[in-house]
Amino acid sequence: MYKRQEDLGLGEANRGDAYYMRIIEALQAQHLLYWHTNKKVYEPDPVLRALLSAYLERAHLDRFLAVHRAALSFHDRRLEKQPSYLSTFLPEIMYHYVQLSRREPAGQRPAFGDWWAQFLRDSPPRDAASWQELVEALEDDQELMALAPEEYKMVVSDAETRAQQR
Repeated sequence: MYKRQEDLGLGEANRGDAYYMRIIEALQAQHLLYWHTNKKVYEPDPVLRALLSAYLERAHLDRFLAVHRAALSFHDRRLEKQPSYLSTFLPEIMYHYVQLSRREPAGQRPAFGDWWAQFLRDSPPRDAASWQELVEALEDDQELMALAPEEYKMVVSDAETRAQQR
């Protein structure tokens, strides 16, 4: 089981919503965090996200891995609880999975293609609209396309096929 963000020393446990809303407001005021109207989620500025990730990866690999494990676990749990939000959570799961796969010791995590095949086998059935929404979300995700072009193409191709079949 992956640790929650509070367990990583990234935040304090038992903080109320007001505490986090103040952080969100401060980040938005500095143009570091944005509300994505289509996905209905907060997203960091892509340049900032890349810079922070690169810094952590080079200067604090243990923290880099812990952060990506926690984020992967968070998005995976959210998709499990809300399977209709495939287009919101799967790109984030892919991003963190790829980041971990690049830096974890060999053999610690299945190859992306194996993970994806298992995801398709084990995930609940989804309608064509859900797969089409995923295709559209991925088409907008330049960050993921640049980070993992082969994995990106594999998922888009499979999602397009499923969007047309149902």
